[in-house]
Amino acid sequence: MKEGEDERRPEHAGELLFENLELTLLEKIKEVDSRIREEQDIEQLSKLGEVLSVLLENLERARKIERRR
Repeated sequence: MKEGEDERRPEHAGELLFENLELTLLEKIKEVDSRIREEQDIEQLSKLGEVLSVLLENLERARKIERRR
């Protein structure tokens, strides 16, 4: 096996994909959390809460898929 060849394995690519996805979702969750802390409008808080819920659900799904691999 040549140097760097293992980086091209499908398993490795999948791992990187899930790591990147998890990091992206966590960053978005932090952004929404920050906006929630600053928001005063109830309607906006409700929308942000919905977005946060969707992000958390997707994070949970991604982690479940990764655990199955």
